[in-house]
Amino acid sequence: MNRFPFYKDLSKGAKKLIEENAMEVSMPAGMELFTQGEQCKDILFLVDGFVRVYRHHISGQEITLYYLEPFEQCNINLNSAFANSPAAGTAVSDSEIHGYMFSAPIIKSLYTSEPAYQQYIFELFSRRLEGMAGLVEDVRFKKMDERLLD
Repeated sequence: MNRFPFYKDLSKGAKKLIEENAMEVSMPAGMELFTQGEQCKDILFLVDGFVRVYRHHISGQEITLYYLEPFEQCNINLNSAFANSPAAGTAVSDSEIHGYMFSAPIIKSLYTSEPAYQQYIFELFSRRLEGMAGLVEDVRFKKMDERLLD
């Protein structure tokens, strides 16, 4: 956990909370972490590997929303767990992954008490929002052949 960018700026109490509640996890490629429509109870802190996050339609089609990379957290996972709402997408390990899992109440506590973690979360949401805006723009304004070339 100490390799996450916010960790060094956490209080001693927050670091202790993390150490006492971290559940180390490893999963092979192709494992579903959560499914669109289900509520997330736990939050993943990804250390190694990649996770594909996508949304599926009743037609059977799907669209990749983003890839989760090491030392990032999944916005959909956070939103579902924090808001007690259904996940807006599905996450599947794209490679073997390693990280730490925490229950939502632990991370909510960290979020409400630690400015460094709050800043980290806002930066993640900002990056994802920019990425989603770019995706919508591409789908709306670019031709299929242009999107394929990109």
